[in-house]
Amino acid sequence: MTLHLPQNSPTVYSVKRVPDYKNNSLKAWNTSDEFMLWYVTHHKLSSLPHLIINDAFGYLSSHFMSDNSTVVYHLKSQLEAIEFNLKLHLKTFTPQQFITPLDPTKSKVQLALIKIPKSLELFELFLQQIHQNSDSNITVVCGFMTKYFTPQLLKIASNYFNDVKQTKAWKKSRLLVLSVPKQVKYQSIIQDIRSEYGTIKQYKGVFSSGHIDYATQFLIKNLAIPQQADTILDLASGNGILAKVIYQKHPKANIHLVDDSILAIKSSELNLSGQSFYFHHTHHLDEFNTNTFDYIISNPPFHLEHEIDLSLPKRLFTNAQRVLKPNGIFELVANRHLKYYPILKRLFSRVDVKAQNAKFIVYSCRL
Repeated sequence: MTLHLPQNSPTVYSVKRVPDYKNNSLKAWNTSDEFMLWYVTHHKLSSLPHLIINDAFGYLSSHFMSDNSTVVYHLKSQLEAIEFNLKLHLKTFTPQQFITPLDPTKSKVQLALIKIPKSLELFELFLQQIHQNSDSNITVVCGFMTKYFTPQLLKIASNYFNDVKQTKAWKKSRLLVLSVPKQVKYQSIIQDIRSEYGTIKQYKGVFSSGHIDYATQFLIKNLAIPQQADTILDLASGNGILAKVIYQKHPKANIHLVDDSILAIKSSELNLSGQSFYFHHTHHLDEFNTNTFDYIISNPPFHLEHEIDLSLPKRLFTNAQRVLKPNGIFELVANRHLKYYPILKRLFSRVDVKAQNAKFIVYSCRL
């Protein structure tokens, strides 16, 4: 198969970045999305039963959504953005066309489109899902920006497919085109992380692979949970390690875990059980009333894939301010280079530096 390069940029829909923040110069797609669009259109593949995977804001879904489509999402914000842009372009779709990386497809797939994620573990998880549900004649088209290439991409792809081809660069992007599935013995998609806090189970693709994140460790060492805190929120909860430590120190509290990632929420469910824990797969706190929590703890994300996007922590801080009780405390850990203090001061009347070292700062905020 000859891998051609497009001569011109494909015609594109005006896909919007959701949520939409003023003065946000980050686009809702890049040229690797356009390259995948061109490839599928040029090779007349769009009519095949297909998966659309890791489509951040709906660019690929807006172009290829049909009765033959299944969209694989892992972030709730991703799902809501895709649905928004599909409605914007009057595409018809049903909830049954959306699945997570842990779900099987309804039928065998002949085409898969992957926007390659930053996490190599997540990329492998996607490939394993594709392989398990693939037709023998499947074509897998993977898009990425050239500057993020690593030989590990080829190694991981070759674990599942015999034919792994890479295009030349087009507008700083490339494609991997995979075909001819191998006979594969699947490895577990759950890993054990051993630490001083006990063994934590985690699905591949969840933040901080193989160890407890160093910022989280610093936050744990500086925890001082108010004794009167009956209702606690672990915001951007990951695998649930913070909630686990809090429960060990404060077993009578009701602890709510919120995370944008379904893999993170499912991981925390592996580590925590009982009536004290409540799990929420969401990227906002709209389901909670104002002044709900006595104590909120967070190691907030500030990356969206390879991009630093400070709209993510800003949104979390604004939500935390609304649901915190008048006498409550919001504590978070941050990398020192992130300028969170002025953002927090606009939302909270008191912001103290509770602890700091060469890499991290723990802030304690009150209304």
